[in-house]
Amino acid sequence: AVIQSGSLVSHMPREAAAQVSQAFIGQLGLTAATLDRIQDLPWTQILAAQTAIGAPAFAPIVDGTHIPAHPLDAQAASLSDHVPLIISTTLDDAGLFFDRFAMTEQELGSTLSAGYGAKAALLEKTYRRYFPAKSPYLLYAQIITDAGFRRFAHAQAEAKAARQRAAVYTYLWEWTCPAFDGKFGAAHAMDVAASMHNERDAILGSGSTDARRMCEDLASALLAFAKSGDPNNSQIPLWPRFDASQRSTLVFDRNTRVERDPHGALRTLWLGLPPAASVLG
Repeated sequence: AVIQSGSLVSHMPREAAAQVSQAFIGQLGLTAATLDRIQDLPWTQILAAQTAIGAPAFAPIVDGTHIPAHPLDAQAASLSDHVPLIISTTLDDAGLFFDRFAMTEQELGSTLSAGYGAKAALLEKTYRRYFPAKSPYLLYAQIITDAGFRRFAHAQAEAKAARQRAAVYTYLWEWTCPAFDGKFGAAHAMDVAASMHNERDAILGSGSTDARRMCEDLASALLAFAKSGDPNNSQIPLWPRFDASQRSTLVFDRNTRVERDPHGALRTLWLGLPPAASVLG
């Protein structure tokens, strides 16, 4: 059984990877001939170099050896036909990668225009229709999540289900982080802490009653899944397998529930837009 959170189905072309590698070793003061010296560098220097290049620039490449094929290619998919899978995202997954918490409506519009051109107005109008009270920052975080993270998650779930072998289950984490008056939304990695039943984690509210309940819901499902390949247990509603027609998804929130194609109108909106270049759209 495998659990994949914030599905990173994208991979980097070799040419782009080579450019990132050259920039990275240059930032470290190394060359291809002296690369083995990286073992002697402090981790803080390596992390600083990665930050200087930009963490999102680092991604897997299909090298034919360590990663033999793209995860969605039939060659790779057949290797795991017998392995049950859970695929998940959080509602505002991308929000943990930005810090523009004070973004205004005007700044939201201009940021979307810079990224999506003539489609920006449609995106903003559509998302505002479904989330009228959401802060501009969190609305932007959800848009970016839907543009990348979630599109890859949908594609992976659809591909796994289409093979009609081992089960695939999907969940959407919508419970928002209570810290700082909820400005982080349903942030990336909240469900990681919950999956370990770590209700004391600050991102879950440091031991709140809600945090304990969310931990019990998710951790019980993952424990059952690890034991049998089926996440169902008495703590959660009956969680059906995912298939492309029903798109049944367990939504983790204060009222954890199963929904068919949650936020389906937003999912279909992205089908008419260019494919994502990365998990950030």
